[in-house]
Order: sequence, then C-alpha cells, then structure tokens
Amino acid sequence: MSKVQGYVDDALTAFERLCVAIEEANPAHWQIREPDGWSLKLLASHVVQHTRFHAQLIRHAVNEPLDEPDTWTGPRDAALETGPAATAEFMRADHAIHVPYLRTLTDDQLGYKVETKIGVLSVEYLVRRLSSHVRQHTRQAMRIREAAEQAPNEQPETFEEETMEKDPVCGMDVDPKTAAASYEYQGKTYYFCAPGCKKAFQANPEQYLTK
Repeated sequence: MSKVQGYVDDALTAFERLCVAIEEANPAHWQIREPDGWSLKLLASHVVQHTRFHAQLIRHAVNEPLDEPDTWTGPRDAALETGPAATAEFMRADHAIHVPYLRTLTDDQLGYKVETKIGVLSVEYLVRRLSSHVRQHTRQAMRIREAAEQAPNEQPETFEEETMEKDPVCGMDVDPKTAAASYEYQGKTYYFCAPGCKKAFQANPEQYLTK
C-alpha cells in the first residue's frame, strides 16, 4: 500500500467512527452544550465545514481546483435540525464526495504545497489533518455524550445560528464560545478557527477586512 493511500484509509476509518458516535447519540442530548460551549450539533457542523475546507485545499495543491456552487449548506442545516441520525447520514454522503480525488493522490504529490492565508501547507499535512482533526472531535463527542447521560434532566442550551461569526481570514463559521482565538481591532472582536488565522490577521487586518 502506498503512503498516501494509508493516510486516506486512516481518514476514512476515523470519519466513520465519528459518524457512529454522532448517529448513536440520544436526540434529546443533541443541543446540550458542555462547559466550553460545544454541543454535538455544533461539533458535527464544524467537522463538515472543516473537512470540506481541507479537501478543497488538497485539490487546489495538486492543480485540480474544486469550484463547486455552495449547494451543501442547505442540506447540512436541514440534517442538523432533524437530529443525530440524519446528520450522520449527511456526513457520510458529503464525505464520499471527496473520496474519489483523494484516492487519485500519489506519494509524490504528498510533497506538493499550497499557499493559504495561514501559511504554506503540504498535501501530506492536509491529508493527515483530515484524520487527526476527526479523531479529536470523536473523543470530544464521546465526552459530550457521557456528560449528557450523567445529567439527563438538564435543559439543552439551544444552538443559535446567529451566534456564529465568520473567521475573517479563512471564512469558516466560528462560534465565539468555542473559537480557537480572538483578537480585538478598532473596537471590534474578531474570532478565529485556529491560532494561525489570528496570526495572519494581526499581521495585516485591513487585508482581510477589505476583501
């Protein structure tokens, strides 16, 4: 087996474990937030967006841009509103869209790099990130489920779309309560999905606010 195919298989296995963790969650616990602000619903939404973001970077790095219309957010939101089982079904179908071109990658292409707003990233880093990020949130999903089961009478804190903010660097939706970083500029607080986005913004805020 090639190195890249090992990475892709690992990513697929990790993603399926997360889908099962979501699918088997109690619908009554879908919107209960843990102390740091994450809920299963928010976590699932974040993983779908993050996976798409990295998959598109990989495709761009090997000179195969993916410029598809933004038609996936509606079905994603409908699945999220329905509950865990529908969301897991959507996640599997959406992830399957990326698999064919991930399967076409070669070991030589692992060294290819792409310029992003948070620095230069290699295809190898991006492919490995697909699985490491999902593993992180699978563990988190299990913690949320366990905490909710121990407090079954707790009233869920509703997930509100209007609380989301846009990372001004990469454009990802970020919940202020769970943002990886924040930065105040000219009296307004901006939220970021990763420390690298904050660093890029700090270096030249106007570049991202005027685009």
